Amino acid sequence: MRRRRLLGTVGALVGSAGCLRLSGGGSETTRPPTLEVTDTGTRTSAETDSGTTEPLDRPPGLQGDGVAVYLADSHVNALSRTSFTVSFRSTNLTRGETNEARKAMVGEAGALERWQDGSAIDMYRTADGSYWRQNVGGRSTYGHHRYAFDRQDLIRARDLRTLILAGQWDAPEETDDRAFEITADGIGEPQALLDEYEGSELKSYAAEGKVLESGIIAELAAEFSYLRQDDEGERLFKVRVDYLTTDVGSTDASKPDWYGTAVEQAPDVSARITDDGNFIRMEHAGGTAILPGTAVVLYGRGEQDRGNWGYRDLDRPVEAGTTLYLWMEDGEFRWNRGSRPGDANPTTLDGRYGFWMHREGAEYFGNIELPK
Repeated sequence: MRRRRLLGTVGALVGSAGCLRLSGGGSETTRPPTLEVTDTGTRTSAETDSGTTEPLDRPPGLQGDGVAVYLADSHVNALSRTSFTVSFRSTNLTRGETNEARKAMVGEAGALERWQDGSAIDMYRTADGSYWRQNVGGRSTYGHHRYAFDRQDLIRARDLRTLILAGQWDAPEETDDRAFEITADGIGEPQALLDEYEGSELKSYAAEGKVLESGIIAELAAEFSYLRQDDEGERLFKVRVDYLTTDVGSTDASKPDWYGTAVEQAPDVSARITDDGNFIRMEHAGGTAILPGTAVVLYGRGEQDRGNWGYRDLDRPVEAGTTLYLWMEDGEFRWNRGSRPGDANPTTLDGRYGFWMHREGAEYFGNIELPK
């Protein structure tokens, strides 16, 4: 059996630290802290009366000579009619920063998602929408996110496909605890991973995982390095991704006690482009204050100007009863409270735009399409 180099540190939430040398990576990198792994599925193979063990059936995606991308589909299918918990963390090892860290406790019709990146946001998702809470400076603020309950999204199916595609996988091996170990130590098809991390070239890739006979990916850990162009030129970045599935069939995904307050307190916001096409008039009619540090986004929908057309953080709260006039001037996103400024020289809003406000990605009132 291959010696594990990555597994055992999956989750990066609690435990001890270690080190790992990436193939082709050059130097040792510090492992994130660990998360204990619990048994994640029901074993369908059993020992016979004679004491011998039945061979395991390989789930779709585990092939004789490697791993196919549709292993992610087997994983999704195995979790489609049960409760489960998924933990996902992406760590920038070069900068010592967390790119993303979320834990999703998923039930039949709802899911509680906890953001573990320092933002301390809890979001509850249902088919009717997603409401969230964040504690800021001893007070709670609430919002209504545009994306609703989606099992594939919560399972991180796209991320799994991206990680599987990027690796050159060895043949799966059966383990002593009635599962399969999968290992990659080379680059497969990296384009999806490069698109995700805005890289130009993947330089190294190593991954290990544990897959149950049911098709559930119990653990997956990957480390890779890639080149990316930024303001300082072309630089090498190293990233670690940890994925963990636990508590299959026993996850509590009931609504949290703050959910009703979030539904009542999520900001009631409307917005429209003024008749002259120069300003966005936004009204906060009721609900929680939109706090300082919130990102205000005007997103261009056109083919030629697709992307953030305007982006700026609030420096003062926007309370219920406030009207804002927002505009673009000389490439800067600006706003004024209560009335249109008389000395503004706005750029005409003659395209299609999305308008929203978010805290670390959690939206206060979803997305408003302009013009309506």
